[in-house]
Amino acid sequence: MASLYSEDQDYKSFFELQAGKTVDLSAGAKTEVWQFYSIKLGHGERTLFFTSPSENKEKYDGYVENVDTVADGYLLCRKSRDEVDKLVKLLERFAAQEVNSVRFEPLEPSFEFILERQNADEIRLSVFVDEGNVLTTIARWDSLGLRFFTNQSMVEQFIQELKRDFAC
Repeated sequence: MASLYSEDQDYKSFFELQAGKTVDLSAGAKTEVWQFYSIKLGHGERTLFFTSPSENKEKYDGYVENVDTVADGYLLCRKSRDEVDKLVKLLERFAAQEVNSVRFEPLEPSFEFILERQNADEIRLSVFVDEGNVLTTIARWDSLGLRFFTNQSMVEQFIQELKRDFAC
């Protein structure tokens, strides 16, 4: 699991991405491979876990037009465009201090990830999870969020874990 932790050791926060199985949706000349993933957010003693494949899809029957057309979890595109590789490269540029911010949102909008360097010792993470899009196929602006301060070494560790867990 790729984890990014807060620098606060007294009241820890974290953001985690867990790689899941891949699904090949290629048809004819069109190549598409998608990868399921899960998200975990933690703040102190509280933890939220957004699973993939979804365990609660059936609960939305009647609330959405056709529950069978709903994505069965959180997905990242791996082919024809590798979103994990894109995130890793953005984070590497950030770690090398070539850029002062990173903003990433997958093609299937389910979370938004923002890193901002306030100064050399202050890195701020903001992440927002839009579970509504996963369950209804409609991208919404409302989401649940987490923010905390982290540091350079934790960002570098997160990059290495992403590469390992998502085979980049």
